[in-house]
Amino acid sequence: AIPLSYYHRSGPLGSVFRGLEAFGGPRRVGVAGLGIGTIAAYGTKGQEFSFFEIDPDVVRIARDPRWFTFLADSAAATRIVIDDARAAIAREPDAAYDLLVIDAFTGDAVPTHLLTREALAVYGSKLAPAGCVAFHISNRYLDFAPIIATLARDGGWMALLARDDKVPADYARTGSRWMVLGRSFDIVKSIHDNPTSDLWRWTPAIGDGGRPWTDDHSALAEALDYGSASSPAFLVGSPGPEPAKESR
Repeated sequence: AIPLSYYHRSGPLGSVFRGLEAFGGPRRVGVAGLGIGTIAAYGTKGQEFSFFEIDPDVVRIARDPRWFTFLADSAAATRIVIDDARAAIAREPDAAYDLLVIDAFTGDAVPTHLLTREALAVYGSKLAPAGCVAFHISNRYLDFAPIIATLARDGGWMALLARDDKVPADYARTGSRWMVLGRSFDIVKSIHDNPTSDLWRWTPAIGDGGRPWTDDHSALAEALDYGSASSPAFLVGSPGPEPAKESR
């Protein structure tokens, strides 16, 4: 199976997996949000992909081979936990994951409890020391980059942002926006230095030290997309080296 749309190998998620491959690849991957199981296409033999999905109907559709076979075709072992993603991840063993993908923000009903200081603390406790968390933040009306940059600064994480917005119409991928947070400089640098297209690049994302979202405070109005990449709550660092040429 070939990951397409937001998850194309030439997009930012492909770069995350490529960067981690330089260190042996992620052995265990956790994904908040199943969709049709596209991310399972990145799985290789010896890996385990765990999907946390709250909607049983989504699971039923993703597992039905008449419609989609990403789960069945994956070379990795796959498992699905039907529950709220944050609650399910919190029950997982500590330091068990090399990569967590939080993929629940593309719709209109945004689960803000996945974007709080307490949620990030849960993710951090479930990651191995060199692990990282990737947030898929594509959304038509909301820009979560400033929110996550603030969370990263508050929690002592390094953060990268990629805006893969200039995708030609003849490409089999959809424009997308991703952020990656990590605590290992070597891992974050490896992802930064391994873009999978010449159409976008990773840039360091630095919050301004403002008030982070918490379980007691979050407001979607703060994430309304007013072109917030230039807002005072979100600073983009130097662009770094030129990205690699297109990989198809």
